[in-house]
Amino acid sequence: MSDHFPPQVIVKILKRCQVPTILRCRCVSKQWRAMIDEPDFIKQHIDYPSGANTNFSLYIKESWLCKPNLSYRQMMLHHGFLVGSCNGLVCLLQRTYSAVIINPSTQEQMFISGTLPIFFFEQDDEVFKCDYYGEMTGYGFGYDNVTNDYKIVGIVETSAIVRLVIYLVKKRETKVFEIPYLIDNKTYYYNYFMGVHTGGALHWVVCRFDDSTRKKRVILAYDVGTDELRELPQPDYSASDCYINISLLGTWLCLCANYGNQGLDFDVWVMKEYGVKESWTKLFSIPFATFMNLGIREMRPLGYSENGSQILLELYVSYSKIRLVWYDIEEKRVGETQREGKFESIVYLRSSNRLSSMIR
Repeated sequence: MSDHFPPQVIVKILKRCQVPTILRCRCVSKQWRAMIDEPDFIKQHIDYPSGANTNFSLYIKESWLCKPNLSYRQMMLHHGFLVGSCNGLVCLLQRTYSAVIINPSTQEQMFISGTLPIFFFEQDDEVFKCDYYGEMTGYGFGYDNVTNDYKIVGIVETSAIVRLVIYLVKKRETKVFEIPYLIDNKTYYYNYFMGVHTGGALHWVVCRFDDSTRKKRVILAYDVGTDELRELPQPDYSASDCYINISLLGTWLCLCANYGNQGLDFDVWVMKEYGVKESWTKLFSIPFATFMNLGIREMRPLGYSENGSQILLELYVSYSKIRLVWYDIEEKRVGETQREGKFESIVYLRSSNRLSSMIR
């Protein structure tokens, strides 16, 4: 029956389908499999504006195991910590001198070992001397659409220098340059260090290196394609003295403003048009009393419910306690705890992205 339809028509139909349907369609014929595995189709499917909140899933990594969508044997392999997610892929750095990139939707995985720079792990390389040892204060995982390559990015601080270290997954190469910023790491909340990937860039909340007060926080964007750095405009806060962190909500850059003990509500903003200050929109505010009663130190919105009336929040209570709750936007009410404990989580876009495309 598929012979009666031109390939371009089939592509237009399939790019509107959910990932499980696409994976089943790979079994129709060799022609369909080849068409679905084409990088151009994968990109069209990732970029297709479905307008739904059902294309995202939550990936949870506990102390030793990763959930969901992977078998028990595979989960045991994924030690380490989450680095980031983009195009449906999730990246972790492991304590065994390697990294792993997985697609939870297809259950594919790819290990990277032996070529990561000394910033991440030990390596005998004249380029990386002992002065590169420092404190890892930031990291991220992004896609360069110019070279069709993925990058594992890290920020390392020594006593006097801050460097951005970029590892190109496909080329197996490393680039390093100094940056005039540092991450204010007065927190043990791991997601504060994870770069947020959107608009073709990775983002962190940082301070300028020449700011001795460390009070003026900047949203730093690292363009994954051009290696350029830029500062993003911020919304007009309720008070100038506030503590901010960022995350990804759908495809929007999301910002949470915490005004501490000033008695002001906890504000959540999204940048609806990337890079445009006027596009910052306040989604909702959590009353100060609610925020204090929950004992929250920091918060991160993860995603919408299917009907869009609720947002899943990750609440940082203490170093050993993370809490997931639903927040009803209309009723301004926090629901029952969905999960609590010590774990890492990240929202990923379900995609049929093939890891074989990373191998030259």
